[in-house]
Amino acid sequence: MASADWGNQPGSRLGLDIGGTLAKLVFFESETRPSWCDGRIANMVKSLGDDGDYAWSSRDERLSFVDKKLKGKFHFVTFRSDHMEKFVSLMEDHELHQGVTEIVTTGGGAFKYAALFKE
Repeated sequence: MASADWGNQPGSRLGLDIGGTLAKLVFFESETRPSWCDGRIANMVKSLGDDGDYAWSSRDERLSFVDKKLKGKFHFVTFRSDHMEKFVSLMEDHELHQGVTEIVTTGGGAFKYAALFKE
């Protein structure tokens, strides 16, 4: 993976596995490559799981790790799949949907929520 061709794509990446009960989000925060969101998504992901507005999610810092070859950090967040609309609204509120041409998703919920992502 360290020798992957990034092409003209931004350095930060977001992946989402949407199961029937639980959604799992992984975010790669590049230290060296430009991102479409100028660090805004990293700040948003880091705030998930905190008390208050984002208490519906859980971020486990113990799972986060730095990859020296890729020169970045992986973050992991989980939330109940029935909170997908909250997650999408959060992305919109932080204008993180702008410039995104694809969302990498897996699991049964990828199909279930496809229309929501297209909006």
